[in-house]
Amino acid sequence: MKKMVRLPVLAFLLTILVFTDTSPVWPQNQSRNFKVIVNTAEGKALNLYGASHALVVGVSNYTNGWPVLREAVNDAREVKAALELQNFSVTLVENPTAEKLKTEIENFVAVAGQGPENRLLFYFAGHGHTQRMAYGDTLGYIVPSDAPLPVKDPAGFQLKAISMESFSSYARGINAKHALFMFDSCFSGSIFSLTRAPPDAITHKTSLPVRQFITAGSAYETVPDKSIFKQQFLAALQGEGDIYRDGYVTGTELGVFLYTTVTNYSSNSQHPQYGTIRVRNLDKGDFVFVVPVTSPPDTSFDPRPYESEANLLAETKRLATTKAQWDKWHQKMSTDYERVQKLDDDTNLAATSKAQMWQDFLNSYSSDNPYSIDDETIRREARSRQNFWRAYQPPQPELTRAAPDDMVLIPAGSFEMGSNDGEDDEKPVHRVEVDEFYLDKYEVTVAKYQEFINANSFHAKPDNWDEQLQNPNRPVVYVSWNDAVAYCEWLSRLRKKRVRLPTEAEWEYASRGGLNGKKYSWGDDISAQKANYNADGKRDWGWENAKRYLRDIGNYVVNNYGLYDMAGNVYEWCANWYSENYHKLSSPTGTFRVLRGGSWDVDPQNVRCANRNSVEPRYRLSNAGFRCAQDVR
Repeated sequence: MKKMVRLPVLAFLLTILVFTDTSPVWPQNQSRNFKVIVNTAEGKALNLYGASHALVVGVSNYTNGWPVLREAVNDAREVKAALELQNFSVTLVENPTAEKLKTEIENFVAVAGQGPENRLLFYFAGHGHTQRMAYGDTLGYIVPSDAPLPVKDPAGFQLKAISMESFSSYARGINAKHALFMFDSCFSGSIFSLTRAPPDAITHKTSLPVRQFITAGSAYETVPDKSIFKQQFLAALQGEGDIYRDGYVTGTELGVFLYTTVTNYSSNSQHPQYGTIRVRNLDKGDFVFVVPVTSPPDTSFDPRPYESEANLLAETKRLATTKAQWDKWHQKMSTDYERVQKLDDDTNLAATSKAQMWQDFLNSYSSDNPYSIDDETIRREARSRQNFWRAYQPPQPELTRAAPDDMVLIPAGSFEMGSNDGEDDEKPVHRVEVDEFYLDKYEVTVAKYQEFINANSFHAKPDNWDEQLQNPNRPVVYVSWNDAVAYCEWLSRLRKKRVRLPTEAEWEYASRGGLNGKKYSWGDDISAQKANYNADGKRDWGWENAKRYLRDIGNYVVNNYGLYDMAGNVYEWCANWYSENYHKLSSPTGTFRVLRGGSWDVDPQNVRCANRNSVEPRYRLSNAGFRCAQDVR
């Protein structure tokens, strides 16, 4: 998560009076029913709300063709927590089907929406879609978990997706004073009037009825799964969206703030839309959030509210300029890191020189980038290489040409990496050159991993280790990427040669065994006799099933390079950080590490040579192990 520089919160101009209300609330079993009374800029008390309700929806696990969104449900949970601090009664709905989502929205409107003094907020994080109609207009939709892709099943999509026109109907059916609809997805906002006018301070006009809409992007824009929109919404509720510095964030202020900051932080690729519904008598008021006061006011200071949106834009521009300077610094850091990595692989450079090279790099980039944590990851990788070369001992001459036991030499060559018939992250297909290297003939076994544990008593044992020891010739599981790297470093010290995890390109090249363009390392057909994968369609992830379906190494097809079990049995960790396409494979940082080869609990699609998966490097799974690579020189 990015480290943000926040504007100061100056909530000194208005006094907030909160009184408990004993009227019924929605849903039952919650008691966040509060009356909010504020003093306007004219000094008048304004009774704003009697109760506050929110329906927050997050959809990550799509089941009918849409890509999985890793962060959407987590985003919804964070929004729920933030709204509860704003005294909302919040109902959280995760991964709903179309039927479930429509029922929750209708109940929300019918029950919580009928209190005249209530405020209602709807927040959706998931896929959105803009569809151009035959009559020329565009229409936006939100997508529940079971909706099909519109290009494959247009009728099914229409039956399950919820259009913005439906939300227009929901909005008109609400009897509450204020309602705000927020969509962390992209589609056309044609049902509401876009506005770019500066927001007003809180006045009596604020209490008039309103239905406001804010979307994370405009039609056809791609909204990232790692949501800038959500981050800035939470920042706004903490006070950064308080343009007038009066202790409140109105819906219009929120729209201005999100448009300005999200546009900047997305490098002008994402443009939130905001406005009110195009219905007379429902476009006059303004939704209001209360800014939390974290410390007593400094009465010696005379705060002055911002007089127009221009002040916010000027401050945002200053912050954007600062961030741009840090981004330029970080880009140079990444470029220099890649150059040092290439020198690190140069066999003509002495180990002492490589250690000093990494030290010089660390000295040059010791500053902490306040807008990113990626610089910390790069420094950690640099220190790791520096420590490696400080402890490095050159190999004995007699070991330089001998391949270790149970390893095979993978010859140098080139191949077409990826697949045009697979998932999006397998594209674009591109030619890759691979140098010769050694690769384990088999996946690392329980018995070999036990040798590592015995030699490194400090290292934590994998989960279910005592049970794994009962099958010493099976591939070891419940080893994280970090565990696999530690094992490779231990072997490096024993062999006095660099042992490591294979790169993604090396793994796929080796898996194909010289059969370029084929799905599997033996061809295009598959059977349970050729690879250990989910052939019965009934397996589930977890240790109890792993014990039943894991098999000893070497039981399945050997490819043309002499490698066993490159398909199925267990996923295998690779060295790379995961990226969503091959254009960024050289990235030195990331969140997830790559897994290849499929496993005992997946279908045939996932054991193809080109298939890719990703998991955080700290996780230990019952279906993931590894095999080692070693440099020839």
